[in-house]
Amino acid sequence: SGQSPYTGLFLSGNGLLVLNNSIYINGGSNASALYFANQMGSEIEIVNNILHSVNGYCMDFGSYSIIPGNVIDYNDFYSSANYMIKIASDSYVSLAACQEAHPEINVHSVSYDPLWDENMNVQSQYLRGIAQIRSEFDDDINRNLRGLSWDIGAEQQFGPNSLDPLSGVYSVGSPESDYLTVADCQRCKRRRGDQG
Repeated sequence: SGQSPYTGLFLSGNGLLVLNNSIYINGGSNASALYFANQMGSEIEIVNNILHSVNGYCMDFGSYSIIPGNVIDYNDFYSSANYMIKIASDSYVSLAACQEAHPEINVHSVSYDPLWDENMNVQSQYLRGIAQIRSEFDDDINRNLRGLSWDIGAEQQFGPNSLDPLSGVYSVGSPESDYLTVADCQRCKRRRGDQG
């Protein structure tokens, strides 16, 4: 969790493995969950991370060029700001826009709300089992073994996977309704998703 108005994780150099982190920052519009200063070096992997910035960028590269062997993939980008990702002087409003401009990175990355609870534990079922399995370690931040199906972020979720998207027509507004308030319905939709 970043308290700085600028950066959750500041990087520079070569030979960096940034793996399975959960970074949340609530800074200003120039804040970033992950910032890479200067030109990215070689032998860098930024994989399986949750990069959540409330008002700024999820990821910001001061300078960028394609370097063979570097891997930026299997990350979750989430921001309610105007722009999600900045690469050199270009800002992208969405992960999809960044993927279109830079098809060499974030091929398997996603953009889902992590749904943090009050203890900064991820509740999103959409981040379960979609990370890249790594050989550098086999456990999460709490020393729980990840097993054969890794989640994006620092913490592996356990228990049944209750991914059950909403589908159909729902009523809102009375005690007899499916949801008492519109806010209740929206929270459920954020957690479960929908199929139309």
